[in-house]
Amino acid sequence: SAFDSQFFETDLPTPSIGKRENLLYFSGSLLPKTAPFRSIFRYACDKFPKCFFDKLSSRSFNVSQQMSGLRQSSFCAILGGDTRASKRLFDAITSLCIPVIFDPLLVMPFMESVPYHEFVIRAPFIRSSIIVEDVLRELEDIPEYEIIRKQSLMKVYRSYVSYLSSR
Repeated sequence: SAFDSQFFETDLPTPSIGKRENLLYFSGSLLPKTAPFRSIFRYACDKFPKCFFDKLSSRSFNVSQQMSGLRQSSFCAILGGDTRASKRLFDAITSLCIPVIFDPLLVMPFMESVPYHEFVIRAPFIRSSIIVEDVLRELEDIPEYEIIRKQSLMKVYRSYVSYLSSR
């Protein structure tokens, strides 16, 4: 365990399938110098009901709060940052929170084993708040049966990418 949390799936209840309380969730810092598009994302998210930006700093990191946010959201924003890989992608899949990838250069691991194209949503790179607002409206229009289909596929493949898995 770390941060007073256990890191095995068996310790966590199975996430629900279907539409959830929040539409879109992001957990991270603003990174004003290395990722100014995060500020644009936050501005658009703050104006939109059911979009939740959980601003984190290294001094206030809370695993339980982050996992709760993921599990209460139908979709999880995957924004670029300091590296081309992202633990957020794995956390989203483990929580059955459909990843919405705004980073065209994100490294997708295990491509030969995991059919990401079946459950991941690709969004344009964030150049303005209008892009984020358009994506939010498109996510709102996705029918619940499509959300359930994507989450069900993620459930099949989540142990492939989960650091939480004891298998």
